[in-house]
Amino acid sequence: MLRRLRAAIAASDPSWTSNAAGWLPTHPGHQCAWEGIKCDDDQRVTVVVVSTTSLRRHDPSEVLAEGDPSPLLPELAQLQRLTLLELVRYGAAPWPALPQECLVPDAFPALER
Repeated sequence: MLRRLRAAIAASDPSWTSNAAGWLPTHPGHQCAWEGIKCDDDQRVTVVVVSTTSLRRHDPSEVLAEGDPSPLLPELAQLQRLTLLELVRYGAAPWPALPQECLVPDAFPALER
Protein backbone atom coordinates (compact mmCIF):
# COMPACT_ATOMS: atom_id res chain seq x y z
CA MET A 1 0.00 0.00 0.00
CA LEU A 2 2.86 2.41 0.71
CA ARG A 3 4.24 1.92 -2.79
CA ARG A 4 0.82 3.01 -4.07
CA LEU A 5 0.98 6.01 -1.72
CA ARG A 6 4.32 7.00 -3.22
CA ALA A 7 2.90 6.67 -6.74
CA ALA A 8 -0.17 8.72 -5.74
CA ILE A 9 2.01 11.50 -4.31
CA ALA A 10 4.08 11.60 -7.49
CA ALA A 11 0.90 11.62 -9.63
CA SER A 12 -0.60 14.49 -7.64
CA ASP A 13 2.53 16.58 -8.14
CA PRO A 14 4.69 15.32 -11.02
CA SER A 15 7.52 17.65 -10.03
CA TRP A 16 7.82 15.93 -6.64
CA THR A 17 10.71 13.60 -6.13
CA SER A 18 11.93 12.07 -2.94
CA ASN A 19 15.41 11.07 -2.01
CA ALA A 20 14.08 9.71 1.25
CA ALA A 21 15.12 6.14 1.89
CA GLY A 22 12.59 3.68 0.51
CA TRP A 23 10.46 6.06 -1.49
CA LEU A 24 12.17 5.44 -4.81
CA PRO A 25 10.30 2.90 -6.97
CA THR A 26 13.42 0.75 -7.28
CA HIS A 27 13.98 0.43 -3.53
CA PRO A 28 13.82 -3.27 -2.62
CA GLY A 29 13.64 -2.83 1.16
CA HIS A 30 10.70 -3.44 3.46
CA GLN A 31 8.36 -0.49 4.00
CA CYS A 32 9.16 -0.42 7.71
CA ALA A 33 12.68 0.71 6.80
CA TRP A 34 11.45 3.67 4.76
CA GLU A 35 12.08 7.18 6.03
CA GLY A 36 8.96 8.56 7.73
CA ILE A 37 7.44 5.12 8.29
CA LYS A 38 7.35 3.36 11.63
CA CYS A 39 6.05 -0.09 12.32
CA ASP A 40 5.27 -2.10 15.43
CA ASP A 41 6.87 -5.43 16.37
CA ASP A 42 4.44 -7.21 14.02
CA GLN A 43 5.68 -5.10 11.05
CA ARG A 44 2.33 -3.27 10.85
CA VAL A 45 2.46 0.44 9.96
CA THR A 46 1.88 2.75 12.93
CA VAL A 47 3.25 6.08 11.62
CA VAL A 48 3.24 7.69 8.17
CA VAL A 49 4.99 11.07 7.94
CA VAL A 50 5.56 12.33 4.39
CA SER A 51 6.66 15.83 3.51
CA THR A 52 6.73 16.91 -0.10
CA THR A 53 8.26 19.99 -1.62
CA SER A 54 7.11 20.89 -5.08
CA LEU A 55 9.84 21.95 -7.45
CA ARG A 56 7.45 24.34 -9.16
CA ARG A 57 6.12 27.43 -7.46
CA HIS A 58 2.45 27.31 -6.43
CA ASP A 59 0.14 29.89 -7.96
CA PRO A 60 -2.38 30.79 -5.19
CA SER A 61 -5.11 31.09 -7.82
CA GLU A 62 -4.57 27.44 -8.79
CA VAL A 63 -7.28 25.19 -7.43
CA LEU A 64 -7.26 21.45 -7.92
CA ALA A 65 -10.44 20.16 -9.43
CA GLU A 66 -12.44 17.34 -7.96
CA GLY A 67 -11.10 14.13 -9.45
CA ASP A 68 -7.51 15.37 -9.59
CA PRO A 69 -5.06 12.79 -8.24
CA SER A 70 -4.67 12.72 -4.49
CA PRO A 71 -2.31 10.69 -2.31
CA LEU A 72 -5.05 10.40 0.29
CA LEU A 73 -5.73 6.78 -0.54
CA PRO A 74 -8.88 5.27 0.96
CA GLU A 75 -6.76 2.35 2.22
CA LEU A 76 -4.98 4.67 4.67
CA ALA A 77 -8.16 4.80 6.73
CA GLN A 78 -8.04 1.03 7.20
CA LEU A 79 -4.56 0.81 8.69
CA GLN A 80 -5.63 -0.70 12.00
CA ARG A 81 -2.58 0.41 13.99
CA LEU A 82 -1.90 3.80 12.42
CA THR A 83 -1.50 6.31 15.25
CA LEU A 84 0.00 9.23 13.31
CA LEU A 85 -0.67 10.33 9.73
CA GLU A 86 1.08 13.45 8.51
CA LEU A 87 1.08 14.38 4.83
CA VAL A 88 2.57 17.83 4.36
CA ARG A 89 2.82 19.56 1.01
CA TYR A 90 4.96 22.69 0.58
CA GLY A 91 4.96 24.98 -2.44
CA ALA A 92 2.05 23.42 -4.32
CA ALA A 93 -1.73 23.55 -4.34
CA PRO A 94 -3.38 21.64 -1.48
CA TRP A 95 -4.42 18.09 -2.18
CA PRO A 96 -8.10 17.49 -2.92
CA ALA A 97 -10.56 16.64 -0.15
CA LEU A 98 -10.46 13.43 1.82
CA PRO A 99 -11.98 10.37 0.16
CA GLN A 100 -15.35 9.34 1.61
CA GLU A 101 -13.76 6.19 3.08
CA CYS A 102 -11.72 8.42 5.38
CA LEU A 103 -14.84 10.02 6.83
CA VAL A 104 -16.77 6.96 8.00
CA PRO A 105 -16.97 6.32 11.77
CA ASP A 106 -14.60 3.31 11.79
CA ALA A 107 -11.89 5.04 9.69
CA PHE A 108 -8.48 5.39 11.29
CA PRO A 109 -9.35 3.28 14.35
CA ALA A 110 -6.09 3.96 16.23
CA LEU A 111 -5.30 7.46 14.97
CA GLU A 112 -4.20 9.81 17.75
CA ARG A 113 -3.20 12.81 15.63
